[in-house]
Amino acid sequence: MSKQSAKKNCIYLQGESNAGKTWLFRSLFPDTSLVGQTSESVEFKWMNLVNKFIGLVSELTITMIDLANKCKEILGGEPSQLNVKNKPSVLLPRTPILLSSNALVWDHFPNEANPLRNRKFMFPNLKELKWLQEYTKYPSPEYWQGIFAKIRQYEKTTGMSIEDTVDTDLEQSLDITIAKAFDLADTIIDRQSEEESIFQCGQRFRSDSESECEELAPGLTMRTSETWNFTNRHSRYLL
Repeated sequence: MSKQSAKKNCIYLQGESNAGKTWLFRSLFPDTSLVGQTSESVEFKWMNLVNKFIGLVSELTITMIDLANKCKEILGGEPSQLNVKNKPSVLLPRTPILLSSNALVWDHFPNEANPLRNRKFMFPNLKELKWLQEYTKYPSPEYWQGIFAKIRQYEKTTGMSIEDTVDTDLEQSLDITIAKAFDLADTIIDRQSEEESIFQCGQRFRSDSESECEELAPGLTMRTSETWNFTNRHSRYLL
């Protein structure tokens, strides 16, 4: 999302229904005015991404070679000419894409699998999270800040990216680091905000007494975050 990769412009979560794919993406961008979602129309599929900070694509199925080529442009971060309904076409600048699907998007075009895969940070084969059905709200974006910080600190200390620690002696220490990060993110502090919110986990809200500020927030707890780590092994590396 920081556009630091020259060829990859997409985070792709693929796996079973109810695996938390859309739940996670929506928690990152609470301001929906920043997000453009693709439409069902083939001709005008991408037009809602114009003038948006991020693009949200759900259940994309590539059924035509023209769509495959357009996906390669957008998912690779290239400027792309888009058709806009009742208006002249528009050049879409590089816009990061959050893509989720149950099946692989290139199932109908296996020859395009490698070019499309090379344009994504991909996290495949995610499993259903049954405990997620109990939650009706999303984690606050602030919830993830402690997690980001812990992972950056871990990479700096070890001199390795988290992807490089998989199947090494350091993998267990990474598990512990991420568990501590979730524990930290569960802590709330005093801050003015509306009582009613779509956010639940790690939500920072007004407290009537200073002593209440160091309690655990409702929603995600260490037990549920650990469940996510074990059931969706690959998804933990997304953050």
